[in-house]
Amino acid sequence: KTGFDGKKRHLGAITISSSQSVVNKHLTEAFIHTLTVELSILFFVGLIIWFLVRFLIVRPLSEFSSKVRDVAVTGFRNPIDIGPVRISEILTMQNGFNQLMQQISESHERIASQNAMLEQRVAERTREAMAKETRFRSIFERANAGITFFDASGTLLQFNDSYCNLVGYTPD
Repeated sequence: KTGFDGKKRHLGAITISSSQSVVNKHLTEAFIHTLTVELSILFFVGLIIWFLVRFLIVRPLSEFSSKVRDVAVTGFRNPIDIGPVRISEILTMQNGFNQLMQQISESHERIASQNAMLEQRVAERTREAMAKETRFRSIFERANAGITFFDASGTLLQFNDSYCNLVGYTPD
């Protein structure tokens, strides 16, 4: 070192010596320290990712699933809304489900309307058929001519009183 007067001075000497075991010990300690730091960072990054996935994906999906179960029990009356969603796919799924349920609801209404209309037509046709049957029975029973009905194999199915009088048998 050079002093203020410009002369060189000798302050002392340093001797460094080491053995293989000391170097290995220091390398092992450095490796363990580095590994500990890296594992800690990995743990915290994993924890952050876990919280983000839980908050952004799992929570909205769980809420959506719960509301879908409610729809299965109570029926679809109002669209499902799981609140603000940060993942567009979940929002798309929610909107698609609501559209599907709306279409199903509209289809059920149309089917119910068509069923009511069909039931009304069946009731009208039944009344018409019963009126025709009553007219037919009246004509069949009061006819002066003997009337009989047979099936394709020749079995007597029906006959009126005039037929019984004509052939001389009783209805029994």
